[in-house]
Amino acid sequence: MTSSSPIPKQTPKFLSALQGQSHTNPPVWFMRQAGRYLPEYRAVRATAPDFISFCFDSGKAAEVTLQPMRRFPFDASIVFADILLIPGALGQKVWFEAGEGPKLGDMPSVESMAEKAGEAGKALSLVGETLTRVRAALDPDKALIGFAGAPWTVATYMIEKGSSDRIESWAEGLSEPLFDRLVTQPHIRIIEGLRARGVTVPIIGFPRGAGTLVEDYAARTPVQGVALDTSASAKLGQTIQKTKTIQGALDPLLLRAGGDALLKRVDEMLEQWNQGPYIFNLGHGILPDTPIANVEAVLERVTGQKVAK
Repeated sequence: MTSSSPIPKQTPKFLSALQGQSHTNPPVWFMRQAGRYLPEYRAVRATAPDFISFCFDSGKAAEVTLQPMRRFPFDASIVFADILLIPGALGQKVWFEAGEGPKLGDMPSVESMAEKAGEAGKALSLVGETLTRVRAALDPDKALIGFAGAPWTVATYMIEKGSSDRIESWAEGLSEPLFDRLVTQPHIRIIEGLRARGVTVPIIGFPRGAGTLVEDYAARTPVQGVALDTSASAKLGQTIQKTKTIQGALDPLLLRAGGDALLKRVDEMLEQWNQGPYIFNLGHGILPDTPIANVEAVLERVTGQKVAK
């Protein structure tokens, strides 16, 4: 994959990678990089009465979004929010219980949710304010990422009223026909709808747990990047890189464990994927008990710069 036009010097490294540019040291960010592994995050979180209130406090949400950018040389910042703000905006009660994760009330009727859909943007306006605050504070060479849960993922939470062992969330466990119906086709329609409305920002799709179906997903959906989970093979990533940028796929468990095995795996990933458009990341979110020193060690390896203070 190559760029159709030269990359302007001011284009953030992260965005240039999504335009097909390869880099000697790839851009890097971590899923859930604003989170409980950081003491400064925990300090701010302690001032909020509950998680949902925390997400809707644009001052606090912007602060924790920016914290990892001050501490680490990440190339992109991802807004602090949650995929379950959407069900809340559609009228379903959402709350989080310590040690148990998200809980949801009864799912409203389709008719009721359809009525609220037009007002969902207003209900989520504080997330927009968070984005505005973060963009104003970020350096121009740093990108800002927003995110949303895919329809299948959000639907499983809404139907099961929280996380479930009976319905596999993400794309895991879906047969090929169901994957096409519940993942690929909805993603195509959403992206085409955004483009029809003039939205031009690059989009990364993350069909976690899809296995080899990721290759078909990458070929058919009009995403600019495909995030890979920890099961992705070197060959799978290289195949997708012929037409799309890939992102991933370091195991968060290995990041938490650290040591020589961690650095060996980082080197392997750079060797197998850094010849094409690549964004270094995890295969899922960073774990709360991950040592900061391990994050620093990985970033030093990827960026080639001294990180630890």
